[in-house]
Parts: sequence; structure tokens; C-alpha cells
Amino acid sequence: MAFDPVHVDLANTCSTLLMWSGLDKIGERIQDVLRTYEKSGGVRVESEDVYTAMLAHWFCHYWSWRDRLEGGGFGQDVKERLCLRIESALYFLSPPPVFSK
Repeated sequence: MAFDPVHVDLANTCSTLLMWSGLDKIGERIQDVLRTYEKSGGVRVESEDVYTAMLAHWFCHYWSWRDRLEGGGFGQDVKERLCLRIESALYFLSPPPVFSK
């Protein structure tokens, strides 16, 4: 699946909010970003496409660093941080667990 550059740009913005902003209510803030883009750009953006682009972005970085390490390169610490970033994105994108009585 190819993504529109808009999805990639929004995914980067959403990742920045999620991982580095330190702000509260990240889900609401990300939805605000998407609504603001839609309103300003006059283009409908599906949040699922942006979320998929977020994961694709971090998996691509991970695989790139993994390949560098297999080739004898440096960067184990980077690979470990990328795993944490993927985990953060997956945690954010996963629905909350439903507990039954």
C-alpha cells in the first residue's frame, strides 16, 4: 500500500506529539491535527491511514538499523530505541482492553 505524502507528513507530526512532546491528551491532540489539516486543506484524511503510516515509518527505521547491525555496523542503542518507539505507537494505536465480569 502506497501512502500519499500527506499521510507521511501527518504521521511524522503525530509521532512527534506521541513520543517527544510530553503533552497530555495525546489522542485528542492528534485528532485536532487531523481535523485542522482537513479544514485547512479541504481534503478528507482517514486516521487509519495516518496511523498505518506512523507504524510503517518506525518499522522502516527499525529494519534499516537492523540491517546495518547485521552488516557489522554500530547502532545497537538506536535499534533498541526504535523498538521502544514502535511499542509506543502500537500502544497508542491499540484499543483499550475490554474486561468482562
